[in-house]
Amino acid sequence: MFFLIVWCSFALFFFIGITARDIGNKEMSVECFMPLLMLLFVYALAMVGFKMESKKSKEYLRRSFDAEIIKE
Repeated sequence: MFFLIVWCSFALFFFIGITARDIGNKEMSVECFMPLLMLLFVYALAMVGFKMESKKSKEYLRRSFDAEIIKE
């Protein structure tokens, strides 16, 4: 968790810095979006891991309490 906080903080810092530099130069480059892509990758990685574990938990709880899962 600590690693992800540090990783996202650095990526956000570099995104803001590169964007400010590009706005000052009045030009946008592709490298401006690299830190943003890194943040999106971390978000996607966290969501995939969460969804996999939540499916396991739902199945475990369903078996433990002998219940049905109702889709809303």
